[in-house]
Amino acid sequence: MFSPKVEGSARLRLLAMGILWVSALGLGWSGGNWWFVAAGCILAGIGHYSSWRWRQNRSKLRPLAIGLVVVGLSFWMRFQAVAVFNGDWVPVGHFLILMLGISSFDLRTRGGLY
Repeated sequence: MFSPKVEGSARLRLLAMGILWVSALGLGWSGGNWWFVAAGCILAGIGHYSSWRWRQNRSKLRPLAIGLVVVGLSFWMRFQAVAVFNGDWVPVGHFLILMLGISSFDLRTRGGLY
């Protein structure tokens, strides 16, 4: 579906990071916890920078580490995620912002950026 070649467009990467930052700031503005917003923005900035620097290096360890951190994050935030059944969508937004910030450490292809 997506090309497996390495994406070298700095504009597309900056656009993807900007969209994540705007989403995180929108979540904070609508009543979310600003610590989660700041952590997501910082993780996204560091992750996009490091994935830009390592875009030519294919690694099996990075996706595995990201997967383990996301599973650990979902275990850590399990009680907040259950709040969605009571109509509170903000904790799920916190989880998604953190997950996108963590997963930005391995954006090599255009499909990964999308």
